[in-house]
Amino acid sequence: MSHLLSELDSNVEVVGVERFDTAREASTDGSTDLIILDLNLPGYNTKKDLEAFVTGAAPTPIVIFSTSESLADMRRYLEAGCRAYIPKAMNDEQILGVLRLVMAGGTYVPPYLSGVGDSGGRRTGSRVAADTAIGSLTPRQLEVLDAMAEGLSNQAIAEKLEMSSNTVKTHVAAILKALDVENRTQAVIAYNETRN
Repeated sequence: MSHLLSELDSNVEVVGVERFDTAREASTDGSTDLIILDLNLPGYNTKKDLEAFVTGAAPTPIVIFSTSESLADMRRYLEAGCRAYIPKAMNDEQILGVLRLVMAGGTYVPPYLSGVGDSGGRRTGSRVAADTAIGSLTPRQLEVLDAMAEGLSNQAIAEKLEMSSNTVKTHVAAILKALDVENRTQAVIAYNETRN
C-alpha cells in the first residue's frame, strides 16, 4: 500500500499504526489527507467505534482496505461514513483508481454491492420506501444522484452538468433529505438498490 500511495504522490508520507485507537488519535491533528484502515487492527470492536472515528476525523476521508468481500461488511462500513471499501483482491490499478477518486472528493461503492437488502427479487419495505423517495426527486436531482453513483465529487458533478458547485451542494442536500440518509454513500447505496 505504501508503494501504491507513492504513485499517487511522490511526496507522500505514510504513517503506519498497529492499533485502531492509535489510528483514531493520529487522525485528529488535522494533518492527515487520507486514512486507510484494515479493521482487523486490535482495538476495533463495533460499528459505533468506526462511526465515532469517521466523525472525529472529518473531513479527512476514510477508506477500508480488507480481505473480507462480505457484502454485509461493505454495506456496514460505507453506511458508517467511509468513502470507499477496497477488497484486497482488487489489483493495483483498481486500487489506485479508487484512491484517486476518493482524494478528488468522490465516493466508491463496489458495483456488486447494489441489490443488498433485496430478498430473492421481492421488494422489501425499505426497497419500496427508497423507490418512492427516488421517485419524488426532480429530473435535475436524479441527474446529480446518478453522477454521485458514478463516484463523482461535487466539483466534478458541477462540471459535468454545467452548474455551479453551490447548486450541486443544494441538490445533494435535498437528495439526502428525500432519501432520509446521513451521507452521500448511503444515498448511492439506496439508489443502486432501486436500479437492480
